[in-house]
Amino acid sequence: MDTGVDYTVITVPKYNDSFSRITLDGTLYQIRFSYNMATDCWKFGLFTAWYEPIFQDVKIVPGAPLNHSFCQKPYPRVWFGVKTKLDRVGYRDFWDGNAEFFYMELADNG
Repeated sequence: MDTGVDYTVITVPKYNDSFSRITLDGTLYQIRFSYNMATDCWKFGLFTAWYEPIFQDVKIVPGAPLNHSFCQKPYPRVWFGVKTKLDRVGYRDFWDGNAEFFYMELADNG
């Protein structure tokens, strides 16, 4: 499914709860992915390199930028999202190729 928009896929680790290093806009961050079996949903958060939360526990749902309303501290100029044809992202969907987590750099308006 080609959208004509440049984005970068982030591989979701095969763990229920994990932190991974990611560099955005030249700055090192930690990204956390967690799966909640009780609510049957994936969540993610972005942290500084020292694990200070920028935003956290954002439910991963298709169809919208995931961090649009949640950034309260300086953060990289990117939107996070999920690319899928599914209505919701299940436990194995990232690993089975049914969904991709991605970020897209925002245009510089300055």
